[in-house]
Amino acid sequence: MRKGGGPAVMSANTPIKGWISFSDYWDFHNGVSVALRCLIERSLRSTKSARPVAMDIGAHLGLFTAELAGRGFLEVHAFEPAPSTFAKLKQNIEASPSARAAVTLNCLAMGPTNGAVEFQIEPNAPATSYVRLNSVQNASTSKPATQTVPMTTLDSYCAEHGIRYIDFLKVDTEGLEPFVLDGAQACLEKRRISTIVLECCPDALQRAGSSVAALHDRLLSSGYEPHELEHNGKPGAALTVDELERIARSGNLSACGHGADIVALPRP
Repeated sequence: MRKGGGPAVMSANTPIKGWISFSDYWDFHNGVSVALRCLIERSLRSTKSARPVAMDIGAHLGLFTAELAGRGFLEVHAFEPAPSTFAKLKQNIEASPSARAAVTLNCLAMGPTNGAVEFQIEPNAPATSYVRLNSVQNASTSKPATQTVPMTTLDSYCAEHGIRYIDFLKVDTEGLEPFVLDGAQACLEKRRISTIVLECCPDALQRAGSSVAALHDRLLSSGYEPHELEHNGKPGAALTVDELERIARSGNLSACGHGADIVALPRP
């Protein structure tokens, strides 16, 4: 496959292009899963917001961003820190009139603080590139390719843009998920986020200096609890840390290996 080429993957009514390699394309060629599409629709049916707001942290080329906009979210904020990937994300979204009208694009990393941070680039698998905070490096590997990117927190972004409530938040940050939650404490403590979808990948969490247990603890301490995402888009029963670990290690998210998408909801 020619770099940046390959067939488009449809997301709602938006063609997503710009795959760096066949493996990059293959990881996403089926589009957004049925379970996640159903969850998006459930969120839209249950919202009381006149103008539903969604956020896609770790937008990559825009597959999930376009799905959110195409299914009815009137305001979607997408975040992708890698400039080269962001350029393709922007091209995909701007090529779709419906997505373009709803989406605000940000070439930013999301994390626990405001400032600048190193971003490690995985040239053959850009969907697995990641922000380096407390990352554990493999001494046997060659020096990684990195670049400095701006980082903000979810709380700061919401304050700056006057966002009082988030109906749907998706976080896929290659192990940085607990640290993104650290930067969203005001939103979480005030129950200003209705539904959160997080990728839970044990290897990525470990590489970032965290763990499945730490992610579970962050959610509980913030007033939320993780649930398994069922095939029909319904959240299952709340998960203990052992159950979350089991589900994550038995799941198969092709971009990161073993892992699972989980749903976090406010605790009763």
